[in-house]
Amino acid sequence: MANEKGTNAFSDRLEYLFGTVPNTQGRRYTAEEIARRSADAGYPISAVYVAQLRSGLKKNPSLKHATGLAAAFGVDIRFFTDDDAWHRGRQEIEYLRLRTAPGLEAVAFRAVDLSQQSIASLIDYLKFLRVQEGLPPDPPDLPEAGS
Repeated sequence: MANEKGTNAFSDRLEYLFGTVPNTQGRRYTAEEIARRSADAGYPISAVYVAQLRSGLKKNPSLKHATGLAAAFGVDIRFFTDDDAWHRGRQEIEYLRLRTAPGLEAVAFRAVDLSQQSIASLIDYLKFLRVQEGLPPDPPDLPEAGS
């Protein structure tokens, strides 16, 4: 199992979930919250072990622990083991992020019918704003044009 970065680390996929799937308050999950959600789904795991898996200190969780983590984040267990499921899962997560981002629909609505030059200027300005807020100019895993 290798992702597009050439690694097969469980921790990379777990870290992706921590970085992109928000909790009910719209914030990043903590290891404690994920451990609790996993236990609530019937797969007890400690927050310390979650943190160790996330950092890569521990590399090969049991099927029970991987299933619990998948359940805690609401993804299919294959997200961690199958490259096609990993890519599909990421697309679904990114789509949900786009659908639930506050104000994003209003931005997109106002961009309809603008010229390609104006769209390019808008993208450049958005990149500038992201950098001003301490973010990278482009979101991670930015989809390719036309995909």
